[in-house]
Amino acid sequence: MPRGTIQTFDPERRFGFIESPTERERVFFHLDDLLRASEVQVGQSVEFNVEHSPRGPRASRVRLLA
Repeated sequence: MPRGTIQTFDPERRFGFIESPTERERVFFHLDDLLRASEVQVGQSVEFNVEHSPRGPRASRVRLLA
């Protein structure tokens, strides 16, 4: 599973982007993609799966790391 850092998060729209050294571009994620509901903060480390869509990479099964 790739790892990365949350770079942006919009709590009103419930989505953000993850930056990862293994991906060439930022990875979109939606709050519904988190495995456990939790408070998301910019700078948090995460582990996730990557799905490729016509709009670019999207994270699934996002897990916040301690």
